[in-house]
Amino acid sequence: MDIKQAEKFLEVVEKMRKNNPKVEALYADVLNVYYPKVQTLPAEYLEVWDASLIARLRHLSGVSVEASKVERAVAYVPKYSGAPVPPILFGQLRIGRDFQGSATSDQQAIVGFPSDKVVGRPLIVVAGMMNKNELGADEIPVQVFRHAVSKTWVAVNNRGYATHCMAGLKPLRIWPRLPDQMEINRLDEVEGKDHARFFTYASGVEHLAKKPHTLPSLQIPITDGPNSWNVTAVVTVP
Repeated sequence: MDIKQAEKFLEVVEKMRKNNPKVEALYADVLNVYYPKVQTLPAEYLEVWDASLIARLRHLSGVSVEASKVERAVAYVPKYSGAPVPPILFGQLRIGRDFQGSATSDQQAIVGFPSDKVVGRPLIVVAGMMNKNELGADEIPVQVFRHAVSKTWVAVNNRGYATHCMAGLKPLRIWPRLPDQMEINRLDEVEGKDHARFFTYASGVEHLAKKPHTLPSLQIPITDGPNSWNVTAVVTVP
């Protein structure tokens, strides 16, 4: 969307958000995260934002929002020839098995972030809640950026993305943003190089498809802890 389309979109969605926490969260994402960057983000980032907003709205269509109201909002979002949300790859060599034990100030500021269901919980438990429809694919934001070298989209918060993958779901609450240098640099990490020793695997755990493990990747190993290279599970993008 350009800035005028975004403003009109916000006007339409604002009328839909009363007593609807899902729409309230979508409205807040556009107002607080997308709209301030709409004039500075590269076009490919805006395209992914727009595709994700369409997918998110249509996920609600006929369920918690009247289909006609959804299409009224969608009308202000450029369709880019029907381009879907692109595949997302993992951007870390490994992740721990739990979400961090307390909500950060950033998470506390996110409208609709399900901190009571996520904070301090094992990833497998959160994925199970998604499978039971106790937690939606439009609740945990997945921040992504475009990797200039591989020309792929990469997850920033890999634990949040991994839970969606474990549940067999595509995330709907996608936030494209430009990467910082640390996020770019870690894509150069390789299993067995520099600080990273080669992974070991717990009994019965599938091995990574590619060895040595490089980034970005369709797979991410879950290890015992932040200083462990013992793999207890491997998550694959569905």
